[in-house]
Amino acid sequence: MAPDLQIITILIVLFTFAATLIIRRRRPLPMRPISAFEVLPDLANESIEASRPLHIGLGGASLGDENTILTLVAAEAAYYAIQPATVSDAPPIVTTSETSTLPLAVDTLRRAYASRGMIDAYRGTSARWYPAGPRALAYSGALTTLAGDDQLSSHVLVGQYGVELALVLASASRRGLTTIASSSTLTGQAVAYAMADHALIGDELYGGAAYLGKLPHLANRNLTIDLMRWFLIVILLFLMAYNLAQQYGS
Repeated sequence: MAPDLQIITILIVLFTFAATLIIRRRRPLPMRPISAFEVLPDLANESIEASRPLHIGLGGASLGDENTILTLVAAEAAYYAIQPATVSDAPPIVTTSETSTLPLAVDTLRRAYASRGMIDAYRGTSARWYPAGPRALAYSGALTTLAGDDQLSSHVLVGQYGVELALVLASASRRGLTTIASSSTLTGQAVAYAMADHALIGDELYGGAAYLGKLPHLANRNLTIDLMRWFLIVILLFLMAYNLAQQYGS
């Protein structure tokens, strides 16, 4: 192993060890603000006050392939978003365009109601499937009609979406609905960033449980990941500058 690479490896190991000590803290450390997670509890409150359902869309996120982790993370974020809205007269709605995700959507709803001791108010029909795959436009079209038919209060769209996400966001904007959006695809992420009221960028969705669940160990984990990310960025910039200096110095 080259000496430079050995030094970098040692630095990463030392930094990881120091970051692990942060995770062990019992008191939560402050996390960087993410507007989508700050506004999400307000969307649940608006749903309750207006007696209009909050919509959580998982899009094409599926189980059993490379999107499995994304699907589980999106479902966990949906769980925390649904929890406060379970007391609403208009129950929250979870939609998906993947049949493999439908049982997970049903269970997410059930767990949210059970956690509030309101399992009697739980209705499995609030988890809905719409056409998937190449017919993704059908799913987006269904969401635009869902907003009118069920008088939604807002959209939380976290999962896998493509350019068809623009159809849903444009319809929501015309109806004055607040939107939170994120996508695992580059095109869907670009649409979310340009058109959603609040966009989750990159891996921000993976930290949702810490922001919404208010669990100290998850908050400290998020901070540790952020610190390690910046540390690696600094290392990469240093290596790039070092290589450029060697290249043009010789």
